[in-house]
Amino acid sequence: MAYPMPNYPRVVVVQKSWIVLVLLFVIPSFVRAQPVQGTPIPKLVLSETDGGKLGGGAWKCSDEKGKPCLLVLVHPDRLDLLSPIDRAVAESLLNASEGSLVKVMDTRLSWKPDGMIQAGAWLGQIAGKWNEARESGIIQALFTDRKNKPASWTVVYDQNQVIRSKLKLNDRPVHIFLLDKRGIIISYFAGLPTESDARLWVQMMKKLGV
Repeated sequence: MAYPMPNYPRVVVVQKSWIVLVLLFVIPSFVRAQPVQGTPIPKLVLSETDGGKLGGGAWKCSDEKGKPCLLVLVHPDRLDLLSPIDRAVAESLLNASEGSLVKVMDTRLSWKPDGMIQAGAWLGQIAGKWNEARESGIIQALFTDRKNKPASWTVVYDQNQVIRSKLKLNDRPVHIFLLDKRGIIISYFAGLPTESDARLWVQMMKKLGV
């Protein structure tokens, strides 16, 4: 007596076929999304409409060429995650002629209004200037040539996730790019930076800046 063949194996085959098809499309797009070391950083521009510099005006990544640059995209509410970098910069006595530090705040990730985020950044910069003046003397802090001053953050705002979209980055709170003088990506990191990570990046900046 003949029994009808059950159809569940056929369903499984169809499901596997769909999985294969999905992977064929998803994996290449995922690979393409990853920033590639050894290649130039894409053209990045933040106009005042998209945010721009803390003090006003547009910011262009190309302006950082000529010296190594540590470019950081960060969640405005997780600036504490950059503390290892601040300590490494201070310990190494990295100065402005050896490298630049750019902190891009992805303000769309925060619940805070842009005005509140900017006010916090202004207070942070004022506190930094005060500490510099207190440690090195007010006169020296005011009149020391800019290139001989300690490296400090250039704060930039990204209100429309231009950078995250342009570089196809995921939603992690911190993305870090180390660029050489020509704007070539030397290193890329996403996650929570450690003390050893930060020291390594600063050491590399000093070597690349020679």
